[in-house]
Amino acid sequence: MKRYIIRTEEGEQFNAASKARRDAETIAIRRGYEPIVFPGERSAEGSIGAMIRLGWNAWRNWHSLACRAEKNSLVLVQYPHYPMKTAVFCRRAMKKARKNGVRFAALVHDLDSLRGMHGKAARYSDARVLPAFDAVICHNEYMKQYLLEQGIPGKKLVVLGLFDYLTEAREAEAGEGVAVAGNLSAEKSGYIYQLMHQTNSVLHLYGKGLEKQELPEKVIYHGAYPPEELPGKLEGCFGLVWDGPVMKDCTGQQGEYLLYNNPHKLSLYLAAGLPVIAWGKAAVARFVKQEGIGICVESLEDLDTAVKNAADYEGMRRRAAALGRQVREGCFLTEALAETEQRLGEGRET
Repeated sequence: MKRYIIRTEEGEQFNAASKARRDAETIAIRRGYEPIVFPGERSAEGSIGAMIRLGWNAWRNWHSLACRAEKNSLVLVQYPHYPMKTAVFCRRAMKKARKNGVRFAALVHDLDSLRGMHGKAARYSDARVLPAFDAVICHNEYMKQYLLEQGIPGKKLVVLGLFDYLTEAREAEAGEGVAVAGNLSAEKSGYIYQLMHQTNSVLHLYGKGLEKQELPEKVIYHGAYPPEELPGKLEGCFGLVWDGPVMKDCTGQQGEYLLYNNPHKLSLYLAAGLPVIAWGKAAVARFVKQEGIGICVESLEDLDTAVKNAADYEGMRRRAAALGRQVREGCFLTEALAETEQRLGEGRET
């Protein structure tokens, strides 16, 4: 039985979103999925002409897929599919191809309606397109519960557990302080600009967007690295999983999104062999506690105390490294795809 994965054209970017999608495609191809390329831009950027081209390309891509996919095949879509405003074509193509026994699975990277991005297009996609899939691979049990409440049947939902992070970089060496990786802009990570002036811990910052300023002595900015190299560049004894404008709590849409999602930076830190510090109310907090791979705090005001009093650090590091090896090998998506294929009857005689 044929299996496909849709590939959209993306430029090389030093960010978690493109890394996660590239890794997912690599893992799927290893499992026998054939990539189908959807050419065209991801955004019209306000141009009427570009908007017309986006619509035409989207119709052509989805129509071609519906005609090309073999009978009883499986199509994996990395969700959300961009351009977001062309989601209606995806829904129509699924309806047409399903008449030929084709099934569709969505690998959820983000629920943009939850994090307040892409406006009406995201709300339409999450409310009308995502439920139309035959299977939905979601991040964790909290996201699963949310999707159940949105009306998606439980039989469609598969829990991923962790995003994989493919890399051949060496594991990070144990060091002093806390690593913070990702978008460092004040808009996305405003808490950093409070934390750097209030903590006594060494902070190792990695990524783009850091505002130009004189950094405190204990704050070290290492710059931005390609995602595949970054695990080997991290320094510190913990990796920080936090988001939002303040250090007291994870607030705002970016911070509250942690109630549902698995941040890709968690997988980065594990790939580096680093235990983590996570917000105690985050969806990943239960996983961190159950697996013994870090500590959870309600506020970053408790960061210094938590680091100083961390018990069994070597055990946490050992367990984090063991999980990291699974993340590096693509084990989590491989298992989720196997479960998805089984649920959809993949492999039966046709």
